[in-house]
Amino acid sequence: MSRRNWFILVAAVVFIGVDIVLLVWWFTRPTYPEPPLSFDGSADQLQHTVIVPTLDTPIPEGKSAIWCASFQIAWNKLKTDVAKGPVLIQGAEEIADRLNKSPVTEADLPERSYYAAAGLEKHGIIERIKREMGEKFPTVPPPTFSEARERVGVAYAYLKAGVDYETPFDDLGRDELHFKDATKKATFVSGSGIGERDEHSAHGDKLRAQVRILYSRFEGRDVLSEFVVDPSKNTTPNQVLLARVKPRGSLAKILEEVESRIQQGAQGGGGESMRSGERLLVPWMHWRIQRRFVEIEGPDKPIANPALEKCWFGHAEQLISFRLDRRGSSVESQSQLEAKKSAPLRLFAFDRPFLIVLKKRDAANPFFVMWVDNAELMQKWGS
Repeated sequence: MSRRNWFILVAAVVFIGVDIVLLVWWFTRPTYPEPPLSFDGSADQLQHTVIVPTLDTPIPEGKSAIWCASFQIAWNKLKTDVAKGPVLIQGAEEIADRLNKSPVTEADLPERSYYAAAGLEKHGIIERIKREMGEKFPTVPPPTFSEARERVGVAYAYLKAGVDYETPFDDLGRDELHFKDATKKATFVSGSGIGERDEHSAHGDKLRAQVRILYSRFEGRDVLSEFVVDPSKNTTPNQVLLARVKPRGSLAKILEEVESRIQQGAQGGGGESMRSGERLLVPWMHWRIQRRFVEIEGPDKPIANPALEKCWFGHAEQLISFRLDRRGSSVESQSQLEAKKSAPLRLFAFDRPFLIVLKKRDAANPFFVMWVDNAELMQKWGS
């Protein structure tokens, strides 16, 4: 065999071997199905959770609160591209003011993770949104809009982003994680992380190595009261932060508190890894919630901007899907605002001179005609 043929044979064997290894890995790799949806429906059905339009919206006491940037991004587009300034809503000034003043912009979103547009119906905004969404997110079903006959303008935003952990965490034991709410009510929940079986294992040490503790504070000698954790410190461009801190009046205030804690941790040499034997217990979540912002909808809340004169929001909605499990976390959300123009309500009152015609349908001529110029032959009240 010539030297050239020998090299070809060796290369073929190597490539075949690599292919076999890849095939074996593909069919034997661990699979992690998504946890089932714990909730799928309207926010109106939730008793202990609210979806807030802005980070600084007050959180009702004893409630969970959710915020996603898609509604804000849609609002921003409406503000800049249609209203040409702050969107003014009579009768919903507080929420409109919060949305107008929000510091959240598209610069806060990961590149290629979102789409946003706003415009007027007469300029073909619906067709533009569907076309551009199809081009940017071809696997996402095209957005649907209401059949509003009097629609004037539309703002729309879509966001899909998340974090995949470097190494997926392990499932926790059946009774290993019980969540205590503010009333001290305990609920056993599913979760993942580093549990009892990995307290002193090499696999547990591998998982601990990917976690960064950004802040921790003890209550007493050995009970952690507050802490901030990055469960997968090398993910990019996005990260997950999990923080156990005391509640504040709004999500914005809680975020400020967490940032302050992270700064304290950095000054105290924070950013440490977990130590051998330490555990991490994180609940699973997988839900989809639809929220109608009825606070700004309806003809009784007219938009005061000249570009949307005599308009009101007939549809203001946000849909959020969220997942937090062993693999990481992801969010998918879309929001839309539809401005309708109020057609004047008509009063069909025959209180001026009018004509009465009786005729056979499709006949050329009537069989009775009366022009009523006065009330002489009308029934009078009291007669």
